[in-house]
Amino acid sequence: MKKILAITLAILIGVMSFALAGCGKTDTTDNKETEKPTAADSDLAYVKEKGKLVIGITDWAPMDYKENGEWVGFDVEYGKAVCAKLGVTPEFKEIEWNSKEMSLKTKEIDCIWNGMTITDAIMAAADVTGAYMYNYQVIVVKDNKTFNSIASLEGKTVVAEQGSAGETAAKEDAVLSKNYKPVRAQSDALLQVKSGQADACVIDHIMADEMLAEGKSYSDLSTIESVKLGEESYGIAFRTGSDIVAEVDKITAELFTNGTMKQIADKYDVTESLVQSFVAGENK
Repeated sequence: MKKILAITLAILIGVMSFALAGCGKTDTTDNKETEKPTAADSDLAYVKEKGKLVIGITDWAPMDYKENGEWVGFDVEYGKAVCAKLGVTPEFKEIEWNSKEMSLKTKEIDCIWNGMTITDAIMAAADVTGAYMYNYQVIVVKDNKTFNSIASLEGKTVVAEQGSAGETAAKEDAVLSKNYKPVRAQSDALLQVKSGQADACVIDHIMADEMLAEGKSYSDLSTIESVKLGEESYGIAFRTGSDIVAEVDKITAELFTNGTMKQIADKYDVTESLVQSFVAGENK
């Protein structure tokens, strides 16, 4: 009799345990369906949890540069406007441009936002927003009477920022590539031409327009007017699979519609380079 009671009790306990386990499983599944993404599986949640977006930049006007110890420029103000909409604080961090993809991957930064040319290489290494500005490369020289064409630079020293669109343009040209040397930043390229260490440099026309203007540090330099290398466009790179890209594209579209982008562009004299109609995810 005792044996029968023991067996019956064991069966009842087993049935109750199975029922409870089933209820628990249903509750967990229901919770997973309603819970918000965590920092572990959402880049946006990761950034919001930190309360800041770490923006990788280099020092070059008019996109990102320092004035009275503070970062200013078109991309700086654009970044601040987007971060305000995201509800996070922007933190601008100067990086080595040639290792920008690794800085992004290791979470040293959360995005590359620095007049970054959209290339096949960066799109293979990151997720990129729609294009917000157009650009091309120019050749800057000290004497545009002696150096008035690419052919005139035969055998001359040419520099460009390592990992930049300027470097790509220089390396792809039969004349410019012969005595090409990489430098750390576009500002270093200009300095080398000014000091006579290099005969020419290849940089973004947007930077050249700013830095070679009358009254600026490099007003004694000039571009080879007849040369325009590689039309390109600027975008912002985030980690592959990042859900921030869609949010930034959405906010950027709003900033174009309400006139904020034009207002910032007017301030930094880059209005002509601004895209006329922003389309989320559209890369030139």
